[in-house]
Amino acid sequence: MIDQTTAPAANRSAKASSPSHGWLTAVLRPAGTLDGASAAAFGRLVADLSTTADMVVVDLDATRIPDVTTFVDALRPAAARLAVPGKCLLLANAPRALEHAVSLAGVPAATLAADAVPTPAQPHKGGPGAD
Repeated sequence: MIDQTTAPAANRSAKASSPSHGWLTAVLRPAGTLDGASAAAFGRLVADLSTTADMVVVDLDATRIPDVTTFVDALRPAAARLAVPGKCLLLANAPRALEHAVSLAGVPAATLAADAVPTPAQPHKGGPGAD
């Protein structure tokens, strides 16, 4: 996003009178179990962020979601608000059951499976010639 204080002086007045052309991405990395009340509270948080962010990325790598239907329902308002051109709700490291629930429920969110991106190979210990 362009900071008005660091924009060139000639551009400040034009930018001040026009809407921002920046981009705001919020990244959330919840940890622990998201069920019942915690899923509802998390859904409200994502919904609040969706009012100002262009993209909300939820990294689910450190979470356990025992009831994917409840979790998907909690995300529905935010997903609907972000389902317009230039905006997105992305659920990264989504378990297969969650991907299926999102699709089945017709919730407009993008999912990225936990195994979709391979992890980089570990470097050889000891370096060259250590054998």
